[in-house]
Amino acid sequence: MSGKRDGGGRWRTGVSGNPTGKLKGTRSRLSRAYVADLAKVYSKRGFKALDNLAQDDPEAFLRLVAALVPRDLKVAVGGDNGFVAALQALSRSIHAERR
Repeated sequence: MSGKRDGGGRWRTGVSGNPTGKLKGTRSRLSRAYVADLAKVYSKRGFKALDNLAQDDPEAFLRLVAALVPRDLKVAVGGDNGFVAALQALSRSIHAERR
């Protein structure tokens, strides 16, 4: 057993199994590629495709929206920017369709 691992084969505290870590920009490169691909589809299919998705599969639409939001985004709700009202309207629409 290497001195870097404990008796159970786990890495000792303070020792990394990947000392060089993730390559710089790997996550952001993937994110940029995803957004670029999404932009290509949007430019071809336009608003209608997003509108159809929101109508036909609201959960998939919200997953798409969530995938575009940065993980560490801090949201402050307030003011009258219309976003909260739009989410409330979407929620009412989803619940009305399920009744």
